[in-house]
Amino acid sequence: MAQRLIGVDIGTSAVRAAEVSVRNGEVILHRFGQVGLPPGAVEAGEIVEVDEVAAALKRLWNEVGFSHRRVAMGVGSPRCFLRSHELPSMPADEMRKALSFEVADLFPMGEEVSYDFNVIAERSDDAGNAKAELLVVATHPETLRRLIAVARKARLIPVVIDMVGLALLRALATPISPEGPQLCEAVVSVGAQVSVVAIHHAGVPRFVRISPQGGESLTRDLAKAWDVSLQKAEAVKRAQLLVADGDSEDPGRVAVLQRVSALAEEIANTIHFGTRGLPPLDRVVVTGGGSRSPGFFDALESMLSMGVQAGRLTRRIKLDHNCRLSQEDIRRAEPLMAAAIGLALAQAQGQFKPVNLLPSTFVEQRTAKAEALAVGALLVVVAGGLLWIWHRQGTTLSQEESQLATDQATIASLQVEVSKLEVLARDVEAVIQKEQLVSQALSVDVDWAKVLIDIAHDMPPDVWLTSFSATAPSSTSAGAVNMSGVGFTHNDTAAFIIDEGKCPLLRGLFVSSSNLNPSQHLTTFSATAYLTPEAQMNRLALFVNGKATAK
Repeated sequence: MAQRLIGVDIGTSAVRAAEVSVRNGEVILHRFGQVGLPPGAVEAGEIVEVDEVAAALKRLWNEVGFSHRRVAMGVGSPRCFLRSHELPSMPADEMRKALSFEVADLFPMGEEVSYDFNVIAERSDDAGNAKAELLVVATHPETLRRLIAVARKARLIPVVIDMVGLALLRALATPISPEGPQLCEAVVSVGAQVSVVAIHHAGVPRFVRISPQGGESLTRDLAKAWDVSLQKAEAVKRAQLLVADGDSEDPGRVAVLQRVSALAEEIANTIHFGTRGLPPLDRVVVTGGGSRSPGFFDALESMLSMGVQAGRLTRRIKLDHNCRLSQEDIRRAEPLMAAAIGLALAQAQGQFKPVNLLPSTFVEQRTAKAEALAVGALLVVVAGGLLWIWHRQGTTLSQEESQLATDQATIASLQVEVSKLEVLARDVEAVIQKEQLVSQALSVDVDWAKVLIDIAHDMPPDVWLTSFSATAPSSTSAGAVNMSGVGFTHNDTAAFIIDEGKCPLLRGLFVSSSNLNPSQHLTTFSATAYLTPEAQMNRLALFVNGKATAK
């Protein structure tokens, strides 16, 4: 069973995370928490202060005790867009390549665009040509770079980067069945500085817009009307502003009522625009901290001429028995949880499939680095062991060479003593046996430190070894090395073959397997190579030359 994800929602005023699972179609909430952000850390859905946001996420993980660090993160910036697009039906990789030539026209954001897509329908045109309808989501790469930088600093592993609008549909839209009514719904989230409108018809997302409008503007209007700080205005607004018997002439009350009406009108206009060409709306669901502003629901209902419902997550989720939150805690936090829960459900089987804006070059880099460090540590241990063996062999060789010199001197003196030929013969036989032992020992004397250094030197930058083993040469074998490694694509495996094939200490390098894991965007492979004579140390030659010189 795949490890469940943790949804991370980075808002203007707080970071929130939810850990959920799905059992028999029921959503189980295991953990939820939030930590506030200082003013200015996030502005209009864009991360401004990477260190501040990362520090808040670290604190959140420490306080809540999530079970792991694999996360789905959301993009809630007005620079994130959704479009539908049609292409001829073709394999996914070819479709991605074809889309790359058209994405700049679909999303006029400049030269740099990061995007992903889902196929939502397939059909044939009048000429019988197969067509595919795509749901394409794009954002500016800088938005993703800052999001990934936050994850790295917070020691999190981003697996999915989804559009917040799709996550809201996943959390709050009515589940659609083929036999049931084909509903048309709008899900609205009003945050502090950003509002999201997501519309689907029959379970297919048709419109998502993220606009820089939110509840914080109400507080700013109040502060301006009363000439007080934002903190004071927020406190007054929450405590007593829009009570039923409030002073209708109060300038702060008037300013906020006007702003509530303007915000509701802006959202209503967005819904009207997004439902063009769709059936009439069956349901409008509203969530988010900004939606709690008194009078907002009434104003939006008036603008839409239909009822508006508050998003009720508590009806759709069940608390894990180890969850530290009560139903009352969940009820109070309910308007703030939808995005995080929808992101956590990114890998669940169901409607509103996520896109993944995570660049392939960043997929699981933190895990890959950890594995590389582990492999590096293993190589250091192996190298240390080989150096110790080399030192022991060197000491033994030195002793043997010293003894050999003594024996040779004895032989030289015995040659003068013709009368002692019998003793001399025995000594010569002993010397020959020792020479054979030394030659046999040195004939398979591989310079393992040099082998490891050369292999590491030729290693491509995007490849890490995960295992290494070797067999020494023998009278019937040249010796071999067996390696397993990991890269991002099969191209990295090919680069490994090319680069390590140039190593003068190896020959006959071949890869026995190379497997791509699409969900992790990693390629694992196994390779074998044979040692060349250059891998051996020259101590045998030194020994032989030294012996010849002595003679």
